[in-house]
Amino acid sequence: MTGVQTCALPISVEPLEATPRDEVQERADDFRSMSERLPVRIVPRSSNPRELLKATETLEIEYEYQGTNYAIDDFINRTDTTGLLILHAGKIHYEGYFRGADETSRFLSMSVAKSFTATLLGIARSQGLIGSFDDPVTKYLPQLAATGYDGVPIKDLLQMSSGIDFVEEYENE
Repeated sequence: MTGVQTCALPISVEPLEATPRDEVQERADDFRSMSERLPVRIVPRSSNPRELLKATETLEIEYEYQGTNYAIDDFINRTDTTGLLILHAGKIHYEGYFRGADETSRFLSMSVAKSFTATLLGIARSQGLIGSFDDPVTKYLPQLAATGYDGVPIKDLLQMSSGIDFVEEYENE
């Protein structure tokens, strides 16, 4: 595929209050070293991994916001991105690392993990390992009984509507 792919993204490209570069770099370094600060679980890779091939075609990517087209580099710089991988049709069309990261760096997956989890739950449901997304999560994870998740349907967890009070905060204020 050659040419410019344009899509409208529901993101703000308004100028944000500038974060000093040293704070951005410090946050990037902190996020890459979370496994040294918090408990982690290493998931082993497949014994038969699928190789991702690099695309031979040029894929230039733009996005439009409020009538103005922006290049992917604008997005990377505006959002202080540390790593970006774009897969299309089973091939790597873009791979870039920034702010001290490289292809061996570990990254926090944050919301990406929710998409993988939902996909895996869909596979488990299709294989009959989960009866219904309306089932309480404790039917499959009994260790969550007597916690805030007791009786919460899987569907509510997938939709992030479990009722659990959670604050996502990265700054000590």
